[in-house]
Amino acid sequence: MEARIEEIFSLVNKDITAQGIKPRINNVILTGQGITNINKSDVAGKITLNIPVKIATGRLISVVRPEYRTAYSLVRYVASRPFTKTVGSSIDQETEESFFQNVKERLKEFFYS
Repeated sequence: MEARIEEIFSLVNKDITAQGIKPRINNVILTGQGITNINKSDVAGKITLNIPVKIATGRLISVVRPEYRTAYSLVRYVASRPFTKTVGSSIDQETEESFFQNVKERLKEFFYS
């Protein structure tokens, strides 16, 4: 089980690094009964990702059914952030590097095809 958790975190690390969003991530919150029931999964995540990792708890929202706690907590967290009401997310915006990469690829296609 430990090897699979480490593999999942390494795949996540690889993906967020490849997408260029890793520097924008301050914390990772583990949610869901599967991962939160595994001891030291937050430690494995912190070691692999090199980002602070916390486990979400449902103690403050005990009135919400367990199936909906993760979704409820995520919506509540995002709604509490001051920037969500004024600024849109910039994670999906392309960087200048990808723009220049695009231009370079198009020039190659033009001259070599």
